[in-house]
Formats: sequence, structure tokens, C-alpha cells
Amino acid sequence: MNGDIFLAWASQTGPEERTLFLSRSDDSGRTFASPKGVMRSGIIKAVSKMGKTITRESKMTPHVIVHASTVHLGW
Repeated sequence: MNGDIFLAWASQTGPEERTLFLSRSDDSGRTFASPKGVMRSGIIKAVSKMGKTITRESKMTPHVIVHASTVHLGW
């Protein structure tokens, strides 16, 4: 794992679903392994009505930490 590059991102994978993906490169970022879906989550919508209606969708923001030989992925 020494020198590997990890890439995490979230993408909408269905009308009401987001998936968190993780991929790894062991050649300084020239190529990456096929992404793996780590977590699926529904899309939560919050609606505010203050004169006009505003709808906002929840986001899935990934955070990656590598310590020794362990990868920690949060969102």
C-alpha cells in the first residue's frame, strides 16, 4: 500500500440513490483499478417554504484516510 493512490467519489446511480465508490492506483495514478461500490444511500430531500419553495438534496461527501495498511472511508 506504500505509495498507492486512493480515489473516492459519490455518484447518483438511480432516481433516488447515490453510491459511494472507491478505486486504487498502484502505479502513481497512471491507471486505476475498477471502482468498487462501497455504500448506497437514498437521496434525502429537504423542502423549505419561506415565501418560495426551495428543495435541496442531501450530498454524500467522501473522506479517505490511510493509516499503516488500513483504509478508512467516511461520508
